[in-house]
Amino acid sequence: ITMIADEAIPVTGYAVTIASGQNVVLDLNGKTVTGVCENASTSALIRNLGTLTVNDSGTDGKLIGGADPTWTWDGSDDYTGSYASNLIRNEGTLTVNGGTLYNASAGSAAYAIDNYSAGKVTVNGGTIDAKKASAIRLFYNNGGGITVTGGTIGRYISDDDCCYMGIQVMAGTNADVTVTGGTISGLYALYSTGSGDSSVDISGGLFDGYVGIAATVSENNISISGGKYTAWVGTWGTQTGFISGGLFAVKPDAALCAEGLYPIDNQDEATKDEYPYTVGAAVAEVNGTYYMTFDEAAVARTSDDDVVTLLANIEGAYTLESGSLKVKLADKALTVNAPDGKVLVISGPDDDGITTYTIAEPVAKIGEALYATLQAAIDAAYEMTGSVTVTLIADVTEVAIIHQKAGLD
Repeated sequence: ITMIADEAIPVTGYAVTIASGQNVVLDLNGKTVTGVCENASTSALIRNLGTLTVNDSGTDGKLIGGADPTWTWDGSDDYTGSYASNLIRNEGTLTVNGGTLYNASAGSAAYAIDNYSAGKVTVNGGTIDAKKASAIRLFYNNGGGITVTGGTIGRYISDDDCCYMGIQVMAGTNADVTVTGGTISGLYALYSTGSGDSSVDISGGLFDGYVGIAATVSENNISISGGKYTAWVGTWGTQTGFISGGLFAVKPDAALCAEGLYPIDNQDEATKDEYPYTVGAAVAEVNGTYYMTFDEAAVARTSDDDVVTLLANIEGAYTLESGSLKVKLADKALTVNAPDGKVLVISGPDDDGITTYTIAEPVAKIGEALYATLQAAIDAAYEMTGSVTVTLIADVTEVAIIHQKAGLD
């Protein structure tokens, strides 16, 4: 079907029904089709039970639902519409490749696409939006879902000018969301309360708004491996370990990152200002911030009381120039050296598992080996045999105990 002129269609109930088994391709061809809804009953301009593909071979083709005949594209009219005057109710297979699909109603359950039962939606292009409610709702889907590869879903200008959710999964035991591209916006760009075998799989796309996942979605069915996120990403449940990639304006919780990965600083010059965080391997943590090198973690400390927690074995040696360094080794390996002419004093671990490394001035030496205390030098001598000379190189006020043993002079 190719539109050759604009058309306004009265909507009472379901104005146009595509029956099961039918395969319809609708080319908007730059024209506007408006569903005129003037009552408060549940309705839709199109009910799809079969297969519907929406294209736009022209420029600025539109499907508009929930609007009165005087509705204008500049938004100057404020048509309140009905509670659930929808644009498309999908119970079949719906593909959107182009055009603008918009629900102009201010009804709180007036969606551009309301997806039911085992209905499947694929968005490859175009724009899908709603004045107030969610742009796309998946309602109690069982075997249904949505795949987004491109296009624009929803909008967020401000809290007062946005659709509530770009994609809303409202319950359902098998409601699948797969996003590889496109832009999804809203107060919540994505919100899922699916259960059972419901899933969320995101490998790309831009999410402008919160991304929230309810406790009902199994963590085994959640995967975020890519994409860009302008706001909080998280869960209201106990799911963990499902973020393995992406760029984030708000640092994700470390518990949400996959095993061995942590929220780290984005080093990419082109994106780090807008998205300062990403997910990757880290070797150490200080005050909730994760670092890819031990040197970065040590430098990030604001005082000697800050603790560096190791997340991996540290290759090579770290030279502590001055002061103290507190490290929670957590069964990981670390080598710390003192600079030339200084002594490294190691104490701990304490009851909290913290080992303290301190740089001190030497007061004694045995050969070229330096010691911070006379007692430390004498204790070292005790482990030797033969004639050992402990040479003082600074004044000593401590009391040191010398233990005798056979073969040591």
